[in-house]
Amino acid sequence: FGRRMRKEQIRGTLSSYGESIVNFRSVKSKKLKYVVCTTDFDNPHILSKNVPIEQANRILVFCWDSDSFKQLNTHLVTSIEPLNRVLKGKHGR
Repeated sequence: FGRRMRKEQIRGTLSSYGESIVNFRSVKSKKLKYVVCTTDFDNPHILSKNVPIEQANRILVFCWDSDSFKQLNTHLVTSIEPLNRVLKGKHGR
């Protein structure tokens, strides 16, 4: 129950934020990493690519920074930030 709830909670957050920065801990190096991504695939650029099937205990996202899909391990996610908030803060608007 807990894992499924976490997955749906993360999916809901990603859906409400749109483009997001997802911070996660790497399995191998244990370092913090991030991706700039979306779960909204209704975009001609994204739809031109082969969309993989989402794996169990993962959320399929499209990463703008690597121009590819990623199976996001929900257990490793440390935080999610809406991209528009980060960009507004950086530019002081």
